This record gives sequence, C-alpha cells and structure tokens, in this order.
Amino acid sequence: MRKIFSSEALKLKHSGTMKLLLLIPLVTIFIAFLVGGIQIFSSFSIYWWEAGFLFLLISLLFLYDFNAEEKAGNFQNVNINSLSWNIRLVKIFLLFIRLVLSNLILLILMYVVSKIYQGIIVIDFFKMSITLISVLVSVIWNIPLLYILSRWINSYVLLATNTLLCILVAPIFAKTSFWFIFPYSYHYKVVEAILQIKPSGDMMVNISNNNIIGIILPIFLSLVLFTFETKNLEE
Repeated sequence: MRKIFSSEALKLKHSGTMKLLLLIPLVTIFIAFLVGGIQIFSSFSIYWWEAGFLFLLISLLFLYDFNAEEKAGNFQNVNINSLSWNIRLVKIFLLFIRLVLSNLILLILMYVVSKIYQGIIVIDFFKMSITLISVLVSVIWNIPLLYILSRWINSYVLLATNTLLCILVAPIFAKTSFWFIFPYSYHYKVVEAILQIKPSGDMMVNISNNNIIGIILPIFLSLVLFTFETKNLEE
C-alpha cells in the first residue's frame, strides 16, 4: 500500500491540480464579495462554496486523474486486478486530502478579507471551520461514486452532470421532507443546521440553537453511502 501511495502522490506532484486548490476558493471569494457585498460576505462565501464550487472542484480533480489513467493506455495502474481496489482507495484518499487543503485555503482567504474590512466583516472562525469540516464529510460519498460511474459515463458528461445536480436540483430536494434520498442535498442540510443558511442562500430568522440531528444525520448517511460505494469500487 505504501508503494501505491508513493506512486499516486508522485503523479500529482507536477500535475497542476494544486493551482485548482487555490483558484476555486479565490473565485468563490470573489463571487461572494461581488454578489453579496461586505455585509453578508461570510455567509455568501460558504453558500457559493456549497452550492457549486466544491462539487466543481471534486469533479475537476477526478477528471484529471481519470484522463491521466486514460492516457496511460495499457499501462493504467488500475488495470492491475490484484491491486485495483487498493489503488482506487488511495486515489480517493489523495483527492480528499486535496479537498481539505482547498477548504483551508478558503478559510484563510476569508480571514484575510475580514482583516481588510475589520469591524465590518465579522467571522466566527471556529464555527466556519466546523462547518467546512462537516460539509467535507457530508460530500465524501461523491468521490467513489464518480469512479464507479466513470465505467459507463463519459468523464466530461459526468463532470457537468455532477456539478449541475448540486447547483440546480439539490436545493429543491433540500427544502423537502424527503431530502435524505438525494445525497447531493446532504451538505445543504449541514450548512442549514450550523449556519442557518437556506439552500436558496437566504438566512433563516428566529433560529437560536443549532439542530444537532440536522448535522449528524446527513453526515451519517454520507458515511454509510461512502462505505457501500468503496466496497463496490473493484470491477
């Protein structure tokens, strides 16, 4: 497993994907500032991140790895039957680690902007950190799903569909009582429970306490789905 990890990490070293980890949070911050202004900058930064840019980043990181394997042709690592499941697990782990790094960059950028507009933009960084961590866990199911679906669906179609489902369809499901059947709505429920940001981007009013069940249940469902998917990664 250590050799597999070293091999996959080496392929990422000069891949250019590190630029995405900075670029996507920068675009998120810019749009949040441009659309929401100073007063709701913090909530809009999280909203735009959850509403599309996080899933776009997941899709782009997956797409790079998928295309790299395709270019390898007959020398694809994942074609080694005895190791294919382990290799895919390492790929998922490395993708998740890059997502963690990108979330950290987003948090740092929010901190920088709050310092520039000190006294105007107020950010609870503990709550923001908890939110971003919870969101990451609530979307972890999406990573192995992309590797599974890529067996039958074109990778570019998969990228577009994955992102658009989060932006256009998930907010509708997240506002219903049967949101739990649609995993793309899980992270919306987490943000709603912690920061009281509705799937539409509006702030909830007259809410004083966090809904613990609203945080735990989506995360639990995500982990269950992730476990089921990883068991079915091997062809």
